[in-house]
Amino acid sequence: MICVPIQYDSCCYDVWVFLEQENLDRIKEYDPAEWDLDKMPGNWRHLRLRKVVLAFAGGQEIQRLVQAGSRTEIIKLCKELSRGWKYRPQEGDCDAPYQRPASN
Repeated sequence: MICVPIQYDSCCYDVWVFLEQENLDRIKEYDPAEWDLDKMPGNWRHLRLRKVVLAFAGGQEIQRLVQAGSRTEIIKLCKELSRGWKYRPQEGDCDAPYQRPASN
């Protein structure tokens, strides 16, 4: 698993969490994964977390993320790794506020 914070604007950031197959296998065994905000470097602590995106990445894709040299390159890789995304907020998907699950 690799977590990639991307500053959205002067006060907010998003985090992309890329899970590998071994992470998914562990989660299926009820071994959760976590990302601890308190472990973020100081310059991120004054920013507000805007959203978390969960995505899958294979070993070569993880290496490309680790080796990315610029914010632009990281954003390009994030877009590439989310190319199969069915959820499209820019097209109006899920634009209603979150609600409690309906009870049976």
